[in-house]
Amino acid sequence: LVHGSAARMAQYYDLVRVLKGKYRFVAFDAFGCGESPQPYGWDVYSTENHRKDLVAIFKKYADPQGRNILLGHSYGTSQVMHLESLVPDEVRGV
Repeated sequence: LVHGSAARMAQYYDLVRVLKGKYRFVAFDAFGCGESPQPYGWDVYSTENHRKDLVAIFKKYADPQGRNILLGHSYGTSQVMHLESLVPDEVRGV
């Protein structure tokens, strides 16, 4: 689950309650958002850095059998679309 720009995972709490126990999923606050570290300097908040973080999280938690579904909201949608373009064989749906 990937939230929008300047948002946080709190927007997904109701969805997380529904999915918990039924599905394996990852929900996180992007770097600098919500409860994640908030460093000083605008360069760390770039789209490229958010994409790198998302790729790293995907590689760590993805289902190795390729049954991964990516869900993004607003800015998060562009992030998951980019991720899917990098690993199309590992993603079942967006």
